[in-house]
Amino acid sequence: MHRYPGSDSKLKECLKALAELKDENLIKNIGISNFNLEHTKQACEWSKYPVVATQVHYNLQFREPEKTDLLDFCQNNDIMLIAWRPVNKAYQAKNKINFTKPGIPVLDEISKEYKKPPPRLPSTGLFRNRMW
Repeated sequence: MHRYPGSDSKLKECLKALAELKDENLIKNIGISNFNLEHTKQACEWSKYPVVATQVHYNLQFREPEKTDLLDFCQNNDIMLIAWRPVNKAYQAKNKINFTKPGIPVLDEISKEYKKPPPRLPSTGLFRNRMW
């Protein structure tokens, strides 16, 4: 489900439809996107099947999933948090940051540890359980 549908009744209706699709083996899992913590909790409570993933805006500059406890909730409930815009190219351009070159200590450290260039780190899932 791409975003919260706007009301509790619409969310329940969408979750019911997704459950029917899963019952018919037309989908494998239930996932959500762009839900805040409250709506994520509602989806988990009202879904017949577990919500296994959520995709939210999250990167080294935009840390809302941490500040709102969404990240903790997901980790404690076996929900994979997937970052969209993990590299945030607009922020890089505005602040003249080049993630492809050394110079950002935390990225340099992780890049060396995992033998991956900095731009590949978010897309390879290496940030999943690391908090800075």
